[in-house]
Amino acid sequence: MQKKKPQIVFSESGPYEVKNVEILEDSKGERFPTEPDMTLCRCGNSKNKPYCDGSHVESGYKNEVAHDDPTNKWKEYTGKDILVYFNLSVCSHSAICIRKLPEVFNLKKRPWICPDGADYRLVMQIIEECPSGALSYSVNGKMYEPPEREAKIIVYRGGEYNIEGDIELTGDNDPKPADTERYSLCSCGHTKHTPFCDGTHWKTKTKK
Repeated sequence: MQKKKPQIVFSESGPYEVKNVEILEDSKGERFPTEPDMTLCRCGNSKNKPYCDGSHVESGYKNEVAHDDPTNKWKEYTGKDILVYFNLSVCSHSAICIRKLPEVFNLKKRPWICPDGADYRLVMQIIEECPSGALSYSVNGKMYEPPEREAKIIVYRGGEYNIEGDIELTGDNDPKPADTERYSLCSCGHTKHTPFCDGTHWKTKTKK
């Protein structure tokens, strides 16, 4: 029997409804129990995280989808051998790129992305590690094609849900992830780019 397609459904005031996802784990790879249909906390107040316990109802949680997000666009940074793309609206600010390759990704410089700061093959490698899909690239006119990944949800303490594999995202305003094989969803309830994580948890210091 063919497996049903993994899916995440959300509304502006409810939890994430997760369907047919068999792997739910923390950042160390330790598994949480899963069911074919389960709900994950989105408001950040559940006492049974990562699962929803209905706290969003008691708190009156609501995080409206921005219908016209000016940051939802791709900016291009041109290098000699590689063209780098960045979409701020889906960036979870994991800072992997900044930590691992500051010669190319440096917020203290303008522009903050300098594609020629390192060998383009190294730039490619770091971009492919971006968990949110906010970074992409093309080389010789050929766009990066994400590899197929095992469908899973990775829960980060106080932070985000990193989604891997072809897990369909659907819900209010039908937002599209930049990369269908990897994207990050908010779990603290305060993102300004619903439903994507925008790093706000670093400021609110939400705890799981």
